[in-house]
Amino acid sequence: MGKRVSKFETSLRAAFPDVAETDMLLALRLIRLWHSDQPTELRHAMSIIPAVQELERQCYNLPGRHYSLMTALNALLGTHGSEPLGEVHMCYGPPFEYLNVGDPYIPTLVYYRSSGRFYVRCYGDLVEAYRLK
Repeated sequence: MGKRVSKFETSLRAAFPDVAETDMLLALRLIRLWHSDQPTELRHAMSIIPAVQELERQCYNLPGRHYSLMTALNALLGTHGSEPLGEVHMCYGPPFEYLNVGDPYIPTLVYYRSSGRFYVRCYGDLVEAYRLK
């Protein structure tokens, strides 16, 4: 019997069908490490990604794990940057962040700050559901 694939993995693969298998596997690994709260392993896994290496070179202090993770996922999935969604709180950041795929009604990777989890959905639907600006 084959390996069981989660609904999240199936959704992520469907949302990003053109991503190379090695990049998809690394993106899934980073998300699993984020959800399992293993900061040292997560930092180590992100350290091999050129976009994260460049980010760290540009920063005086080591960037936060979440910022590095969004940078890594943006590079691996080939999106156009990480965008905040909702009112940004100075201490906690925005309630949502998503990887910009260029169209609000194409599924993408969305981070929910309140739960600390990632979901695959259209950020346009999120704007409508929460009446965000």
